[in-house]
Amino acid sequence: MDNQKKKFTSFGILIAVLVLVSAGVVFSLPPQKINQETLKAAREKLEIERAEKVKKYFDDGMEYIKNGQYAQAKDKFEELMKLTPDDDKVYFQLGIVYSNLKEYNKARVMFQKVTELDSNNVEAYYEIALIHRNAEEYDKAKETFQKIAEIDPNNDKAYFELGKIYFESDKDYITSMSMFKKATEINPQNYLAHYNLGSSYFNQKDYTNAIEEYEKVLNLKPDDDMSYAQLASAYSSLGNYNEALKNINKALEMNPKNESAVKIKGTILTAVNKQAKIQNQQAQNNQPKSKSSQKQNSKNSSPYFCDVKGIGRVKGTMQNGIGMAVCRISERETFTGGIIGTTLRSSGKYVVLDVVITSNLNETTAITSSRLFLIDENGRKYSVESEVHKQINIYEMNDYFIQYQDINPGLTKGMGIIFDVPRNLNVNNAYLEYEFRVEGFLGLPGEKTVTTPVRVEIVQ
Repeated sequence: MDNQKKKFTSFGILIAVLVLVSAGVVFSLPPQKINQETLKAAREKLEIERAEKVKKYFDDGMEYIKNGQYAQAKDKFEELMKLTPDDDKVYFQLGIVYSNLKEYNKARVMFQKVTELDSNNVEAYYEIALIHRNAEEYDKAKETFQKIAEIDPNNDKAYFELGKIYFESDKDYITSMSMFKKATEINPQNYLAHYNLGSSYFNQKDYTNAIEEYEKVLNLKPDDDMSYAQLASAYSSLGNYNEALKNINKALEMNPKNESAVKIKGTILTAVNKQAKIQNQQAQNNQPKSKSSQKQNSKNSSPYFCDVKGIGRVKGTMQNGIGMAVCRISERETFTGGIIGTTLRSSGKYVVLDVVITSNLNETTAITSSRLFLIDENGRKYSVESEVHKQINIYEMNDYFIQYQDINPGLTKGMGIIFDVPRNLNVNNAYLEYEFRVEGFLGLPGEKTVTTPVRVEIVQ
């Protein structure tokens, strides 16, 4: 029995050894060589898959940014940051996303990370500077914009932003001018730099150079209504009310809701009327007119006829190439108008005249309310009531807008004019006089006149 047991044991051991040998030759054969090409191919495949995943995340994130879906973009770029911890483009876009989500501290950290990876990345410095500026950290903002200028001396945006800080925050118009001027020298197409340079000149009361810069803006951006408004303000400051009114009217034609232009126009009209009243008084003192002179003027005139819609054919006076007729007369004690419904009350009465004027001249002439006068039977001259016109004209833009209009040859303009006169003035015995000049400052006394009786005469 024991011999048989030993026999079976030995046989089992022999079988086990044969199995092990046949399976791997573990006792007598060398290890199998590893296939390097297979491993290399596997690694390349993993890199390709990783690159494709990174690209998809980046493209998806950029698409979300494009569509304004910043929360979704944030998820993509935060995941990318883990996959590519040294990619400055990922940090930059994540900074843009945080800025749009108003997470400015996180945004600044991302942009700073970009500058750590790329110390010359001016775009990242620019975003950091804007964050400082918007947080009213002006010294840090200036320091960062100056850093950009050191890295890229031809970066006009850096000088432009420095100019804005010196202008708006520091009120240092001299330094702001040098910054804006540098920006325009680097990039003459930077219309915003020209505009702000003009504003810097304006604040230094250098209106001539301000006008030059605003005109450069309009050459680059012809539809900029604010440049027309500022141009008007500069011309007005120089006393050139012709150009001032032309430009402010252009600004309001482009954008009637431009509140700054509305205020500027009010200032210009006040200056025009003030100047005109002074010059008119001087003219009356030097060349007083009497009732007899009005009659003499009438003798040198000829009849003028004009077809007025809703009224008929009205008769007036043609004199010195200008025809003028009154087609409606009314009197009232108050006027209410403007955006807040201001009521103005006359100490006497308001006389309202609807008038048509036709030009038979060969050149354009300008009608301005400061040169229209009501003359009573005693030769006393009344100018247009500017305060009422200002309230109604500027805010309502209705038919009483006659502060300034051009009339081209052969054309007719209809308008309403308002006079503030004594209560006992007899309108039926009065004359309407228009002093005009073809060229020159519209507020100066006219070179020629046309005078017509204040009465409505309708003919067949």
